[in-house]
Amino acid sequence: MGDSEIKKSSNILPKSADKLAKPELIEKNGRRIFSIIWRLTFAILIIVGAVFLANKMISNKAEPPQRQARERSFTVAVIKPEIGSFSPFINASGEIIASKTLDIRAQVSGEIIDISDNLMVGGFVSKGEQILQIDPFNYEGALSDTKAALSDAQLQLTISKEQTLLEKINLNVANTQLQMAQHDLERAVALNKSGSLTDKDLENSEFLISQREQVLEQRKSSIIVQQTSMKKQENAILRAKWALEKAQNALDNTRIISPFDGVVISKTAELGRVLTANEIIAKLYEQNSLEVSFTLSDSQYGYLLKSGLIGREVIVNWDIEPNPIILMGEISRIGAQVNALRGGVEVFASLKGKNISDMKPGTFVEVEIAGLLYENSYSLPETALYENSHIYVFDNGRMKRIDAELLVRDGENVIIRADIAIGQQVITTRLAQAGDGLKVSIEGQDLPPREADKNSSQTLVPNSTETAPQRVRRN
Repeated sequence: MGDSEIKKSSNILPKSADKLAKPELIEKNGRRIFSIIWRLTFAILIIVGAVFLANKMISNKAEPPQRQARERSFTVAVIKPEIGSFSPFINASGEIIASKTLDIRAQVSGEIIDISDNLMVGGFVSKGEQILQIDPFNYEGALSDTKAALSDAQLQLTISKEQTLLEKINLNVANTQLQMAQHDLERAVALNKSGSLTDKDLENSEFLISQREQVLEQRKSSIIVQQTSMKKQENAILRAKWALEKAQNALDNTRIISPFDGVVISKTAELGRVLTANEIIAKLYEQNSLEVSFTLSDSQYGYLLKSGLIGREVIVNWDIEPNPIILMGEISRIGAQVNALRGGVEVFASLKGKNISDMKPGTFVEVEIAGLLYENSYSLPETALYENSHIYVFDNGRMKRIDAELLVRDGENVIIRADIAIGQQVITTRLAQAGDGLKVSIEGQDLPPREADKNSSQTLVPNSTETAPQRVRRN
């Protein structure tokens, strides 16, 4: 039977049935309300009882034992610094350059008939080594001609000297004959006065003297001519000697010799090639004359200029694997003007060392320049210095503060002056809790097992090693 049918049947019930159903409905609703009130009351009683029991348990709980507070201890690294004279380093980037390069040129023209096996790019040539030979045929012939010309000039000079000597002898003879003629004239004059000699004979004597004087003058003139000829021949000899030296030099220049121990940068010479005079055939740089060029900023240049720049030591490092090449050097010169591109002063340092030949021009290297020297100072890791004013030393398991004067920073180190007693250990581990009297222990020292376990959770990783990195120390 459906709901609609029930509704319809209920509608046809008489009004007397409605009146009989109302007391039963009221009784049923009353029991339902009583059940709800009872459940609520029971729930409230449970909650109140639970709160009461909880408060009772809390009030009866025994007090927990108080844990005794213990002082924390930190593990630190220490060093024993030594007083001395320390110099900081300024770092710069540099480039290796050749201080002495040379263009090898052909001084004479000709065909290359021999060339050294070492004359190749990167090859090494020794001082005095013949690196190239030009055909000497024409130059040997020219040398022979100049030798012959010199010999002819010397022969002519010898002839002129002999003729001059002969003329001097003839001059003496003519002078003697003149003196004899003058003596005969004096006798003729005396005889003519006494009537023993005619006037004609006297005139003949006078004419003879005139002839003798003329001969004497001719001899003198001949001597002057021969002396002039000798001078001319001496000049010819000088010219012939110069031509001989020139020819000899040209012949020598057919052999091209290396002027120093060098490395070949480039070369154009080939066997059989015909060269012209002054043509470049190779370029060398002297192996042991290398420099490093680097730039200092204005502040770095001013700092180093205080105590002089020329002669200051530098360390050059070519960082290659597995073994870096390290060379010493010293500043030899300063650039003529400020480098506008790099924004600083260009400086050059000459290199020295046994392995200088391992360096190559064009290599980029790291340069360290020695700074000012600070005497009676200490070099410490920068982690040891606090607030640029103080350090801490290890004193019977406690940190002890010592005032310090910061002189200069040197990379990861600092150079300071401080009143550190001999044998005192400076703490290099950086601690945020650092302070006078803080309890510390030295890393690596033996500790009781419980103390070691307790400190293991408080150990800080030290920022420095147990030995102070002293870059340069001079006593």
